[in-house]
Amino acid sequence: MYSVITADLVKSSEFKNKRKYVLKTLNEIFNQLKIKKKKNIHIWISDIFRGDSFQIVVSDAAYALRIALFLRSQLIQKSIVGMEFDARISIGIGSIEYLNHEKLLQSDGEAFRLSGRSIDEIPNFRRLVIKSSNEELNHVFEMISALIDAITMRWSAEQAEAISYWIFGETQTSLAKIIGISQSAIQQRLQLAGHFAIEACLNHFNSIMNKYKV
Repeated sequence: MYSVITADLVKSSEFKNKRKYVLKTLNEIFNQLKIKKKKNIHIWISDIFRGDSFQIVVSDAAYALRIALFLRSQLIQKSIVGMEFDARISIGIGSIEYLNHEKLLQSDGEAFRLSGRSIDEIPNFRRLVIKSSNEELNHVFEMISALIDAITMRWSAEQAEAISYWIFGETQTSLAKIIGISQSAIQQRLQLAGHFAIEACLNHFNSIMNKYKV
């Protein structure tokens, strides 16, 4: 059971004069993801295609939502004047029939097809969709993704920065040292970012996926 994440930068047509910044930022995010992920989780990241899209294959389907949140928190905090950074993200959950590690876009399977089709169905005001071949589960995934969208659309750059560290297990004490502010300020940023609701979503998603795999 794999997850395939397909991501598409929002309003990328406005980035024409900032192409170098976009590519540099994406590569920095990919490198951070490789460093921060769990050691027993394998990820494969595609080349950027269509100028603003990429795919990530995750060996453990339950871990994909955490990665998706990390990607969005990283993008939002790196927004600059005149360029709002964000992405639409589609998570496809299922089997993979052929995985080409070197040329990921040549891979195929249920997870790839679900992810690729679903990204084009995301409404303009939404950012996340999760799809499997199980329609009953898809109703639950829709509630999870809707709640996450409602929370993340309110993030400031500072709140997104705090979430991007917290999502992979940094404590408030360590976060205060990394960012260079007080622990009470970190606590406030996380609370305003809705980290308690995000944690509940992650835990529920993990529980569902563990049962689904069995």
